[in-house]
Amino acid sequence: MEKVSMKKSKSVNSSFQYNAQEHTFLSNQAHMVENEDRLLKLLTDFKSGKLNAFDENCNLEKMSNIKVLQEKLARLHFQLEDEDANKMALSEEERSKRNQEMMDKLMSNMETLCSSIQSLHTTHS
Repeated sequence: MEKVSMKKSKSVNSSFQYNAQEHTFLSNQAHMVENEDRLLKLLTDFKSGKLNAFDENCNLEKMSNIKVLQEKLARLHFQLEDEDANKMALSEEERSKRNQEMMDKLMSNMETLCSSIQSLHTTHS
């Protein structure tokens, strides 16, 4: 547990005083040197490529592709919603057929997106 010492500080007006806490991690030189060494090692590992947020099968290109698929699905959803507003002139049967086509298109895009995301997990296992 960190030691905390209380110090009185004087302000310009001596009638106002407050207690400031000083934590040992700010004043313990050995602790500071140890933290600095750890951070420098972390920086060296990062620069040398030893640190990876993802394994070699889960690269930025795959992540970018998933982002593109998500954006495509969102645009399609809004596009189909706009088309839906214009279907009122169609007969009930035509609307039903169009609704099914829209759902099939959305589900196809969703399956593609899910497969891409799943491929990240399966290569990771």
